[in-house]
Amino acid sequence: MDSEWLSAAEERQPGRAILKRRRSGGSSSESCVNQLIKAADAAEVLALSPRTLWSLTNCEAIPSRRVGRAVRYVPAELDAWIVAGCPTEPGAGRALRIRRSA
Repeated sequence: MDSEWLSAAEERQPGRAILKRRRSGGSSSESCVNQLIKAADAAEVLALSPRTLWSLTNCEAIPSRRVGRAVRYVPAELDAWIVAGCPTEPGAGRALRIRRSA
């Protein structure tokens, strides 16, 4: 990973650099919605196993998006989930989704 993206805290959490790189395209919430990451990257960022991530996604405890059959995650929504204390109750992720303006 590029050292320019890593601070001392991120060196201990390499997945956080993925979020930082993905979000570098813009600062508005709408541009963050357009930046989606795959489940493997989200699992690495959150330090979860892919199976645990899928379980949380399946019960809508973590915010996610469906693109056809694929499941993707918005980095800003994952950050909001972490700030909210990583709730695991079914449906908790729906409250954290970023609404797109029409």
